[in-house]
Amino acid sequence: MENNKSNKALIVFISIIIILLLLSVAYIIAGIKAINAGANSEQTKDFLIKHLPWEWHQVLSVEPNPKKDQILKQEQPEETPMLFIVYRFECPDCEKAYPYIKEKINELSDEEKTHVWWVPSRTKYGKMFLDKHPIELVPSSVLRLEDETTIDILYDPNTSETDKDKIDEVFERFKQELRE
Repeated sequence: MENNKSNKALIVFISIIIILLLLSVAYIIAGIKAINAGANSEQTKDFLIKHLPWEWHQVLSVEPNPKKDQILKQEQPEETPMLFIVYRFECPDCEKAYPYIKEKINELSDEEKTHVWWVPSRTKYGKMFLDKHPIELVPSSVLRLEDETTIDILYDPNTSETDKDKIDEVFERFKQELRE
C-alpha cells in the first residue's frame, strides 16, 4: 500500500517535470522565432512576456513573417531598381499583408527576387534605412529607381485591410523597371 502511494507520487512528479520541460521548449522556440522574424532583444522579451508558456499554442504560431526571405542585415544595396518592403515585428497589418506580398514575390524570377528586401523597421539596419526613407506606417514599400524613389503604404489605414491593388501596382512597376 505504502509502495503504491510512493509510485503514484513519483509518476505525478515526473509528469509535472515533463510538462514544465515541454513548456520551456515552446517558450525557447518562440524566442528563436521572434529573433528570426527581425525582433531585437527588447521586442523578443516583450513578446515572450505577452505569450506566457500556458499559451504555447499561440507561441508556436508566430507566422506569418518574412524570416526565411531576404532580410536587410547590412547597409542597403545601392543598385537599382530595388524594392524594399518595410514591416514591423508583431504588426497585425504586416502579418495580414505578408501572404499576399509573399505571393507576389513568388511570382518573380530568381534574379528578380534578388532585388527585393524585407526591412524590419526596429532593427539596427531598419532604423538606418528609415533615416533615409522616413516612413510612418507599415507595411510600406520603397521602390528605389535610378532617378526617383517612391514610398507606398500597402494597407488601408482606415480599415486595416491589405491594399492588394497598391501591392499589384508596386510589383508591376518594379517588374517593368527591372525589364528595362
